[in-house]
Amino acid sequence: MVFGKFKNRSLKILSLILTITVLFSVSGCSGYIEELRLRKLEDYIYGFADELSADPLTVLNSNSAEKIKLPGLSDEQKEIMLATGNFKFSIEELNVAEKGKSADCKLKFSIIDLEDRYSATELHTVGQYKKEISKFKESKKVLDFTLSKDKEGWKFDDLNEIVKYLIEPYGTLQVCDDEGFPIELTHEFFDEVFIDVLWYDPLFSTPLHLNKLEDPVAIQCAFYFNTPVNLNFRAVLKDESGTTLADTGVLLKDSVIAVVDFSHDSLGMSGFSKGKYTIEILYDKEVFAKTEEPLEIK
Repeated sequence: MVFGKFKNRSLKILSLILTITVLFSVSGCSGYIEELRLRKLEDYIYGFADELSADPLTVLNSNSAEKIKLPGLSDEQKEIMLATGNFKFSIEELNVAEKGKSADCKLKFSIIDLEDRYSATELHTVGQYKKEISKFKESKKVLDFTLSKDKEGWKFDDLNEIVKYLIEPYGTLQVCDDEGFPIELTHEFFDEVFIDVLWYDPLFSTPLHLNKLEDPVAIQCAFYFNTPVNLNFRAVLKDESGTTLADTGVLLKDSVIAVVDFSHDSLGMSGFSKGKYTIEILYDKEVFAKTEEPLEIK
């Protein structure tokens, strides 16, 4: 009887040991799987980091489930971004869901706040921007992302935050050529420097107050700017039906005023017909400014 009790007790102890061993084995296996998932995800993220630094515009699209909304950067702005943009980051936090199909992470980037560094009216060459921006002190910015995994592997759900902080700011840079002329005139720049437009009396070269003339030898107006600018644009004269009557090139070099003059002689006309006229400033076929009130010829 004693031996039977001892045997039963031994079996219970052995069963308990086996249960504990199995539990530890399962727990250890589960921990190993979690560690393996984490390492594979880290490998994907760091691989993405290497590719991002080499070709950010292409790599963002191929690694984001959500479509990337890229700004319309000019070739010059892209060149500045690729030369000075810092797309390297570190993983601050990484969590994989229990089933290993989704994850979230915090990535730390180095950001240069270009909008605070440059005003909308500043013009610099590509070389000047590269030299200046490379010396700017960077600030740290932590961005949150989520990731999902399918049969093809891991992919970020949406990488547009990277576009917002690391790419879009380069679209605000106003780039000029070596002579100081904007390579691509933007409305943001023009609206900052443009003040007003006034009709002029062509005989006395003074502003008109009622915007009316009787049988003038020319139609003349002046566009005013708040700072000396270098601009090369076209001025277009239109009648009240919107028909273009003439256009002329206007070149400004360190000037604050652009005088636009259309004489009837230069247009091969004996005189201007009665009616209302407007003048528009065009750059690359796009209207940037025009006379607010029409000129009436009586």
